[in-house]
Amino acid sequence: MDYSVLTKGLIYHQRDGAKYRCTKSITRYHQCTGALLTCQAVLERISDGYTITAHGTRMEANGTIHWDYSTGGRWPRPKAKEQTYSIPVTWMMWGRVVVQATSLGAAKQSVLNGEALLPEGTYVDDSVEIDDAITFENWRD
Repeated sequence: MDYSVLTKGLIYHQRDGAKYRCTKSITRYHQCTGALLTCQAVLERISDGYTITAHGTRMEANGTIHWDYSTGGRWPRPKAKEQTYSIPVTWMMWGRVVVQATSLGAAKQSVLNGEALLPEGTYVDDSVEIDDAITFENWRD
């Protein structure tokens, strides 16, 4: 029986009923004649993600596949579990504070001393930073 080139992305049935998705097809041809020398395919079992490199892939007349031998059997890596983090950050806002004072200097001092209410503002682009002054080890919500 001749080798069969499997197509990446297609799902194939093995003789025992298992279904495999072809994720990569590897072929080697004779330099002079162009004859197919060998076929390999990276196959992922649909039921559990187990992946192999199948060497000498062949397809029966009924469409089922088999191979001479396989290498590199591996289970999928478990996905890292996402967690929730609370990161201390600072950012800048731009706005105007209306202050009544006897001079411009007194008005500025009033704002810097916190005597005036800060207005709604506009976020300053690219100003967000992680607040390194608060270490993650000792910081609490």
